[in-house]
Amino acid sequence: MPITLGYIGFSLNPGFPDSDIVTRFFKDGDRVSTNLLEINVLIIGDFLTLKEQITIRSYRGLRILYVAEPIMNLPLCSIAGQIYREKKYNAILGCISNRGDTHNWVKYPIYRYSVKFMQDSFDEMNQYVASIDVAEINTKAFCTLINRHDWGNTRTPIYEKLKNVGIIACPGKLFNNCSNEELNQIGNIEYIKKFIFNICSENFGNDHPGYVTEKLMNACLGGAIPIYYGELDEIDKKIFNANRILFLNKDNTDEIGDRVKFLYENLDALEQFYRQPVFCAGAYEEMLAMDVNAMGFFDTLREHLRGGDNLSL
Repeated sequence: MPITLGYIGFSLNPGFPDSDIVTRFFKDGDRVSTNLLEINVLIIGDFLTLKEQITIRSYRGLRILYVAEPIMNLPLCSIAGQIYREKKYNAILGCISNRGDTHNWVKYPIYRYSVKFMQDSFDEMNQYVASIDVAEINTKAFCTLINRHDWGNTRTPIYEKLKNVGIIACPGKLFNNCSNEELNQIGNIEYIKKFIFNICSENFGNDHPGYVTEKLMNACLGGAIPIYYGELDEIDKKIFNANRILFLNKDNTDEIGDRVKFLYENLDALEQFYRQPVFCAGAYEEMLAMDVNAMGFFDTLREHLRGGDNLSL
């Protein structure tokens, strides 16, 4: 049976239902409907209202929780977080880890579809950093931080630690000290290419297993050294070279700050660190495997809708 898909919980992300994030996995006969009475699969977003929560409770079709925000900690996502904790869904898709014991958890993170790139993007960045010399590194500015807020206090401590080491360009609302005109014109990745370091923390670190957004990918495609508050799962570690990332946590701000200061003030050490591969060998193939896995998940949905029993619901 084809999928007739509906959306709920995207009031703060109204462009999502019009995107191809889910419909790219459609086959002949699948469609989207705004009539919740005729759908057989409901995509549940992060930003649910109390009224929408009531609708979800009365819905009897398949429910897919789509995760793109830190639903365990962000108050705006409290209802989605409750659905997650109570497992009031049939399947979960997005910024999560795959689970080997079930088909119902499908990793398809924001970084997989937020950036338009080809395999050449990975190869070219690895080649670029491998061939860079001290003189070129020395033309780059110190650091940038591009954020609107710091709800989880994952950015402020390292900003305070590093602000006296060098100028941290902040074109966003958080610590704003420069215009965002250039950023808006050329985009995050091209903007980050101008800097040695990029503070690219998640809002709440590892909100739940597998939570990685586009922030780390932007830093890596920009060639900067990521100062990253978050964690990588087994799939992420096959894409991003963890040895080239400075991992923050709530206990190591001083340690990472001192490491950044040392690298910035010792060009030979900086060159050695900077020239490490940004992406792992086979990174692009891992990205394609996410597509295959997600397509297989939607095939399983159709099988279940036809009366098969391949989906443990």
